[in-house]
Amino acid sequence: MPLLDETDWWNPGDHQLHPIAVGGCIILTTLVYLRLSSNRTMAPCSIYDWVLTVTYGSTLSRIITQPDVSYFRGLLSIFIISVFEHIPSLIEVWIPAASRIFRSKAVCLVFQGTLLEDETRKNRVAKHDILKALRSKGLVSLDECEAVILEEAGTFSIIKRFSKQVDHVPEALSNVDGYVRRWNELRVVPC
Repeated sequence: MPLLDETDWWNPGDHQLHPIAVGGCIILTTLVYLRLSSNRTMAPCSIYDWVLTVTYGSTLSRIITQPDVSYFRGLLSIFIISVFEHIPSLIEVWIPAASRIFRSKAVCLVFQGTLLEDETRKNRVAKHDILKALRSKGLVSLDECEAVILEEAGTFSIIKRFSKQVDHVPEALSNVDGYVRRWNELRVVPC
C-alpha cells in the first residue's frame, strides 16, 4: 500500500472540496460577524465565556471537516452560539444583579500582606502560585501586597500596598467580597 495515492487528493463523490467551499464560506462569515460584534464576544472572561469559545471552535471544526454539515446548518449553529453569547451579556449590562448567574465573583486571597489560607484552600490555589504571580509583578514579599485577587478567569490581580492612608474601600476592590468584608472588620471600633 503506497504512502500517498491519488485518492488522498481527489476522490469523486467523497466531498473533498467541502472544506474549501463550505469551510471557507463559514470562516469568512464568522470573521465578518466577529468584526461587527464587540470585542467582548471572544474575550475569555468567565467559565461561561470559555465554554462558548470552545463551542465556537468545535462547531467550526465540525462544519469544515464533516461533509454532512451544510453551510446553512453550520450558519444556524454559529448563530445559536452567538445568541447564547449576546443575550447573557445584555442581561448583565441591563440587570447587574443577574451577572451572578453567568459569572463567578472575584476572590481575595491575600489581604494587607496576610495569606488567607481558608480562601486559597477553598479555591485550590497553592502559595507558590501566588508567589509566582508576585514575582511576575516585581514584588518579593506578601507584605508588599494590599491584595491578591483571584479573578473569574483564573488570573491573579496584584494590588500593591497603598502609599498613603485610605479611608474608604478603593473602587476597583469594591466588588471583591472578601476584601470589603475584611476592610470593614478592621474599621469597626469595639465598644
